[in-house]
Amino acid sequence: MYRENNLKYYNKYEFLNELMVENFNCILINDLNIQVQEVDEYDEVKTIDEFSIDYTSDQQLTIKASNLRSLYYASNYIKENLETNFNKKLKSSLLVRSYLLDISRGKIPKENFIRNLLFYLSSQRINQVYFYIEPNSIVDGEVWLAGFEKILIRKIIEFASKFAIEIIPAVSSFSHLYDLTTKYKEIQDTTAVKYLNREFYFLDRLNHYTLDPLNDNSWKYTKAILDFATENFKSKIINIGCDEPYDLYTKEFIRKVKFADIGEIYFNYVNKIINYILEKNKEPMIWGHAIVDNEDNYFILEKLDKKVKIANCNYHSYPELKQFELVDRNGFEQILCGSDLTFENIFSSYSNASLNILSLYNLSKRLSFCKGLMVTHWGDFGHINSIIQGLLVVKKFNLLAFNQERPKINDESWLIYLSLCHDEVIPYSEIIRWWEEEKLEPEYTINKEKRTKLFKELSSYDSAQSISENSDKVDWLIKNKYKINWLPKYFVGVLLEELDIYKEFLYLNNILILKIKKHYYSLKHVIEETDFINLRKMVNDTFDKFESKLDNYYNCGELGNLRWAYLKLINTIEKIG
Repeated sequence: MYRENNLKYYNKYEFLNELMVENFNCILINDLNIQVQEVDEYDEVKTIDEFSIDYTSDQQLTIKASNLRSLYYASNYIKENLETNFNKKLKSSLLVRSYLLDISRGKIPKENFIRNLLFYLSSQRINQVYFYIEPNSIVDGEVWLAGFEKILIRKIIEFASKFAIEIIPAVSSFSHLYDLTTKYKEIQDTTAVKYLNREFYFLDRLNHYTLDPLNDNSWKYTKAILDFATENFKSKIINIGCDEPYDLYTKEFIRKVKFADIGEIYFNYVNKIINYILEKNKEPMIWGHAIVDNEDNYFILEKLDKKVKIANCNYHSYPELKQFELVDRNGFEQILCGSDLTFENIFSSYSNASLNILSLYNLSKRLSFCKGLMVTHWGDFGHINSIIQGLLVVKKFNLLAFNQERPKINDESWLIYLSLCHDEVIPYSEIIRWWEEEKLEPEYTINKEKRTKLFKELSSYDSAQSISENSDKVDWLIKNKYKINWLPKYFVGVLLEELDIYKEFLYLNNILILKIKKHYYSLKHVIEETDFINLRKMVNDTFDKFESKLDNYYNCGELGNLRWAYLKLINTIEKIG
């Protein structure tokens, strides 16, 4: 016997129907009773996810779910626990459990990779996925993305909806617009014009290339970006960016506006963007950096429309409550954003990322208007870092949200992998920073005393031993891949391909550290024999291998910027020597 209660649109969701039939055919059922409280859009996050499963000795199965998404989670739970007693009641303590993927910088994931990623995220009960987008060009008002066509976005949105995931655009509409501001002359009168004719620098890309809000041409580009987001994504929520507008605080811009209030200028342009999104019957979200990190901008919270949602980021292991309480006190819905901390590193700092998410989760309980948490994966400094490593943080996030204990893993492969995550003495981004900061204007010049101290502290570091140990660990994981059961098979394959390349990157980075210490800081006791010709060959061979081996998973075109940075660094060290 089969009964449906309050499930009038159930057959509309063909994939859900197939999943239910597949799972329930695996168990003996005399009586199946399904009760769903809210029958709404499957991939829109409006109600808390909660489900209970009751399977009695006479094969009566009752599933109660708060919404269709929770019914999907219940069905998955049954499938995953067929060999155990799957009577269960689970309720999420967070309405929103989201993940952000950078699809604009460095290596761009291909369709099959993203499909596998979404499937995994749904298994971890992630209900929103943000795509971070920096447009590459705008032609006749149409936005173009390198390696990510509009038709692919629509296919992915449709695919994600089958797994109860809402896809949300996180577009750069005001700041972080390197490609646009360097390509189109009519918006090149920004205060960062002095950066436009320079060679590519990663720090420049992060710190500059904000649209000039006083330039009449700027709105045309912002509008095109907003139209792209509203027309190609069906989500009601549009993250409009507007973070880190550092160009507005340069001395050139301050003189240009005759010392007018920068906060007011920033707010007026952001407010124009917000009103445009509201007119489109969408819900605007902004990153909170420019407001919560600057006391002079606190007034914006009093003037901002209360319909605006705020994504409030802090990636420290133990973030303080102040910035979140500030937003909460002003009555704004907010998402607390942590990080998998893979950006700027070859290996993820898993322990710090776990602490970050745990701390944010605990803080969320002290806020009235916090709707959930987000794990971010950024592509800063060339995006050489692995997307997969961050998925382990997502796994912990899921268990936290549903108040489940995380099982202690004593698996040898897991422990070896974790040890790799702690062995990157200097992140590769530090090597790039060392070179770039030496060449930037005085306000960005590094503290040489501090950096000298850093390298001197590492002078006793036995790089040869570390390289050997890391290589042995990677080789062991590759040889014993069948023992890795803490990731789906697809991602085990990708991870091992990446690790095989990363051990070469670690070796390359150690050689560069030794070169810098020896040639720049005149540390005579540093011994290294690699000449510069072989070092350049090592860089090219490593990047060639990366791009060829991972071609099945990523579009690697933009990694050329990172290759270029490494080669320029070698030239600089050689000249110093």
